[in-house]
Amino acid sequence: SVDNGSADVTAAEQFLHGANGASNPAEAARLFWVAVEKGNTTAEIGLADMYARGQGVPKSCDQARVLLTAAVSKGNSIASAKLLELNNTCGR
Repeated sequence: SVDNGSADVTAAEQFLHGANGASNPAEAARLFWVAVEKGNTTAEIGLADMYARGQGVPKSCDQARVLLTAAVSKGNSIASAKLLELNNTCGR
């Protein structure tokens, strides 16, 4: 079976939302990056949200835009909406 990073995304979301007790945004970001490297668009969107807010990573609208653009290029329609939202909140 092909590893599409979905287990990494699930673990990242648990760390992000504190499902295992205390939240750990930095570990969530690390796991999202692992899934991004496997081509997971859900991870790209989750990580973009973290960069847009500066949660667990340095705030960077540019990095968020890069991640969302990559997800859009793979056909993720949620990323398209998030990219429009980002452009409204971060400018561009």
